Amino acid sequence: MLDQVPRLSEPADRRVAVAHHPSRGDATPRSVWAAVFDGLEWPLERWQLLVAADEYGISPRICDRLARVPHRRYEDLTEVEDALGIDEPSVEQA
Repeated sequence: MLDQVPRLSEPADRRVAVAHHPSRGDATPRSVWAAVFDGLEWPLERWQLLVAADEYGISPRICDRLARVPHRRYEDLTEVEDALGIDEPSVEQA
């Protein structure tokens, strides 16, 4: 099953730097989540979100938040952000 989530080709040190980007409170900026899930085909199941975040190098604290989202299929990044309680406007809205 894990082979259904493509490996990310970006160098690990770059992924870790982006994953630990300073954020407001516990919210992870939209651009970081967009980078984490870049290249994946939506919709995604919760387990696929968790695998992608782990492979990307997202901090354990943020992965714990992601692990608490409901078990379901997510149609797009906005649905994931809603489940995480992120209110940051998207690039299109800024």
